[in-house]
Amino acid sequence: MRGKGRGAVRTLVIVNPTAGSGKAAARWPSIAAQLTRATGRFNHVFTEAPNHATALASRAAREGMERIIAVGGDGTANEVANGILACRDTDAELPRLGVIPCGTGSDFCRSLGLKPDSAAAVARIASGATRMIDVGLAQYTCMSGAVVPRHFINIATFGLSGQISCNLNNRVKASVLPGPVRYLTGTLRALASYRPPRMRITIDGKAIERGVYFAAVANARYFGGGMHIAPAALLDDGLFDVVILDAISKWQLARKIGGVYRGTHVNEPEITLLRGSHVVAEMVIGEDATMGLLDLDGEHPGMLRAEFRVLPRALRLSM
Repeated sequence: MRGKGRGAVRTLVIVNPTAGSGKAAARWPSIAAQLTRATGRFNHVFTEAPNHATALASRAAREGMERIIAVGGDGTANEVANGILACRDTDAELPRLGVIPCGTGSDFCRSLGLKPDSAAAVARIASGATRMIDVGLAQYTCMSGAVVPRHFINIATFGLSGQISCNLNNRVKASVLPGPVRYLTGTLRALASYRPPRMRITIDGKAIERGVYFAAVANARYFGGGMHIAPAALLDDGLFDVVILDAISKWQLARKIGGVYRGTHVNEPEITLLRGSHVVAEMVIGEDATMGLLDLDGEHPGMLRAEFRVLPRALRLSM
């Protein structure tokens, strides 16, 4: 996997074979042929467990790989990005991140305005064009109670969305559904048991305390299989778009879900939209901690208390 020396392979492709309910594995032979024609030689490896892509990307970055391509969904892209960013402590230039979407939602590519088409993704990567983007750094409470860091490139959410993510990641049967249907049915199912708690959300030193159904700390625009949660978010402005949905009746929420897919929810009176580079979110004392589950780029790593900071232009995309 080494990328140093004359004639060395300088691109590593990390494939998550389980992404998209096995779609990535099924499409890999075609994608590999496209990559070979467009970019020449590369190494590839299949992930074998959660967080394996992070370890593979970190090793490749330290060995001098110049470009690392993630084949999978938002979770795979997140893991690869975390592996690359783990090497920020070195003097070497970090590898570029390429993404070929084959996941359930592929919301990060949607936020970039890119279609989930492997041939188009390969062509973009082969063009040599790059773009610097911001990255979010979350310090959150994992389920054991320890506080751990993790980067995110798309969106961090908590509250109802964290419950949805937890349910979906634990439900094997749901994985056979198309992405948007999977997220919508998961949302309606979670609504039946979720009780919006009081949270304290502090944005650049300004605190808000209220009953909250859901909040997003958005680096990009889409999550949840096409939900346009932060329509004005920019990936390179050094700021998060923070979207907060107040506690309202379940009937009101069910009626307004459609607006999230269109991006028109930001005009609703129950929505607060703010911007900032440093966000702290915590449950008010006495509230049920399980109502404050966290979602980072479609994965469920832990719960509140959590702190989010922007790392401006910290990652170079190959696109």
